[in-house]
Amino acid sequence: MSLMTMLGKQVMGPDGPVRVVAMYASLPPEWRERAEWDDRYAEVVDLAGTRWKAIVSDDRARLLEAMPS
Repeated sequence: MSLMTMLGKQVMGPDGPVRVVAMYASLPPEWRERAEWDDRYAEVVDLAGTRWKAIVSDDRARLLEAMPS
């Protein structure tokens, strides 16, 4: 899936749906070795409005860390 197709897409996080609001061109160095082929580095927003850095793959998001508000 292309980066632009991912923007605005709703995917499942660990506690419910999150929306992809930004995409990065590459994964952070510490995640590159553990990444799968289709993993994307993104910012997502949960239902409470918290922004997270996340690894997104297909329709799932793995939340890495909350971003400062």
